[in-house]
This record gives sequence, structure tokens and C-alpha cells, in this order.
Amino acid sequence: MKKIILLILLFSISIMAEKITLEQQESDQIRITLIETLAKVKKFKTKKNNQINQLTTELNALKKQFKNYKLQKEKEIKKIKAELLKSKKSLKHKKKSHKKKVHKKIKPKPTVILTPVTPKETPLPLPSVNHIPWVEVKVEDGITIHQLALKYYGDSNEYRKIYAANKHKIGKNLIIHDGMFLKIPITNSFQEQPFILNTN
Repeated sequence: MKKIILLILLFSISIMAEKITLEQQESDQIRITLIETLAKVKKFKTKKNNQINQLTTELNALKKQFKNYKLQKEKEIKKIKAELLKSKKSLKHKKKSHKKKVHKKIKPKPTVILTPVTPKETPLPLPSVNHIPWVEVKVEDGITIHQLALKYYGDSNEYRKIYAANKHKIGKNLIIHDGMFLKIPITNSFQEQPFILNTN
């Protein structure tokens, strides 16, 4: 009986030892994996830090270049402004000097009084009004030949038709008088009007 109990105890101890060994192996495997993972994280972090440091260095270099470029351009702008100001002053001085020279050279010209000459109105080539029907009107109220043309043809430049039909009565000065009877040719542009003109 004692032997059986001893065997059972030994078997139980063996199983427990085996279980402890397995758990120890698993624990060791987990620890190794964890260590490897931490090593990878550390390596990745170091790599990223190196990249960040490199980018920071490049950014600082660019800032420095931009600052130098800005200073250079500011110097160039100041130089250009100074040259423009100098040119402006020089141009102003030359302008004043030129005005003085011009005033010295200009001499007063004698005053010439021109008498306006009124050109005589000469009729253009007369249109042919032969064998064209006409109406006779009486000139009243100081109307002119141009006003007659406007009234009967709608265009004052058509006075030549009236002149051609009445050139034996109207002189070259185209003046007509109240009481005159004139022929008005009935052309395509003729507009029917009362035969005796009035201002109403």
C-alpha cells in the first residue's frame, strides 16, 4: 500500500515538474519575443530620430539660404531706389535747364490779325430737271432756298434741283425774295406740300 502511494506521489511530482518545465519554456519564449520586439522598436525609433534630425538640419540650411537671399535682394532694391532717385533729380535738373534755354531762345513774334473771309457759296453741277413735272410756289416769310429744299425734299442739300429749275430767277448767291414764284420739280424724293408756303 505504501508503495502504491509513493508511486502516485512520484507520478504527480513528475507531471507537475513537466508542466512547470513547459510553462518555463513558454515564459522564456515570450520573454525572448518581447526582447526582440523592444529591440525592433528601439531600432525603428532610432532610425526615425535620425531622419528627423536630418530633415531638421536640411530645414535650418534652407532657412539660412533664404535669409541670405532676402538680405541680398533688400540690398539690390535699396541700390535700385537710390539710382532711381538720382536719375529723377538729374532729369528734373535737366528739365529746368532746358526750360531756361528755351525761354532765352524764344523771341516774341509779331501779332498777325487775320480777317475772316466768307467763301461764296457756289452751286455744284446742276441736276437735269427738263421734262419733269413741277408745282409753283410763292416765297414768303423770308424763307431760303435751303429751307424750301428741306420742306419739299426732306434734305436741304437738294436745293440744286430748285436752283436748276429757276436759275433764270435766282442768282449765283442763291438768294430768293418774298413774292417770288418758283418751280419745285416733282422728283422721286418730292414730298407733297401746300403750294403756298407759310410758317404755320
